[in-house]
Formats: sequence, C-alpha cells, structure tokens
Amino acid sequence: AAAALEARIAAARAEGEAAGEAAAREAMAAALQTREAAALEAIGAALEAGQASAAAAVDATAGALARVLLAALDAALPEAAAKLAPEAAAGLAAALGPLLAEGVGVALRVAPGVAASAAARIADPRLAIAEDPALPPGDAAAAWQGGGAAISLAARRAAIAALLARFDLSPEEA
Repeated sequence: AAAALEARIAAARAEGEAAGEAAAREAMAAALQTREAAALEAIGAALEAGQASAAAAVDATAGALARVLLAALDAALPEAAAKLAPEAAAGLAAALGPLLAEGVGVALRVAPGVAASAAARIADPRLAIAEDPALPPGDAAAAWQGGGAAISLAARRAAIAALLARFDLSPEEA
C-alpha cells in the first residue's frame, strides 16, 4: 500500500509539474506574443515617422537645390549672355528674316557695345541695328510696325523659376 501511495504521489507530482510547465510555456508564449505585437507596433510608428521625416527632408533639399540652381544661373548667365550677345542678336535677326524678305522695316536694339559685332554677324542691310543703353548686356529687342520680339535674360530666369515652381520646388523661398 505504501508503494502504491508513493507511486500515486509521484504520478501526481509529475502531472503537476507537467501542468505547471505547460502553463508556464503558455504564459511565456502569450507574453512573447504581446511583446512582439508591441514591438511591431513601435516599428510601424517609427517607420511612419521616418517616412514623414524623409519626405520633409526631400522637400527641403529640393527647395535648397532649386535655390542653388537659380543662384548658379544668376552668377553665370549675365556674363555668358553678354559674351554671346552678338550671336543672340544674330539669332533673333535670323528669326526676323521672313519679315525682312517681305519688306517690313525692322529695327533691332542691342545692349551698348554690341551693335558693331552684331551687325557684322547679321550682315543684312535691311535691318536697322542700334544700341540701347536701357538694355542690359545680352538682351536684344526688335520692333516693327504691329509687332516686336525680344531676348531677355530676366525673362529666361523667370521661365526657369516658373518651371521649378511647376514641380513644386520653391526657388524663391529664403
């Protein structure tokens, strides 16, 4: 009888240990699942915050690049336009060729110091070329009865700024 009692106690102990071990495993699994869910939620929130931060950084960087682009253009274009002024005036004169061929009187105004070299490149006596002190270096303007055309560095810069603005870049922001 003592041996049978001892066997029942051992079996009950083993059964209790197994049940306790199973309960502990279930509790650990539930705790792990809770920690994993919390970790995944935290990771998701961090990714969303990172995405928002990255988007803001991209916007700020794009605006800064747009400002750098315009600053570079502002630094380089005036000198380049002044150097290429005779060629630009000749290009404008070439576009006016059909008017000249029809006998329309066209006057071409260029920036100071450009008339002689522009006239040499154009070589068309039908086109009156004069220097205009009001025109900045690199600019040129043509006029005829009922019309006109111009090459303007300021207009080119404004067109570039408008193009950047169409892509939601903010070149004019400080």
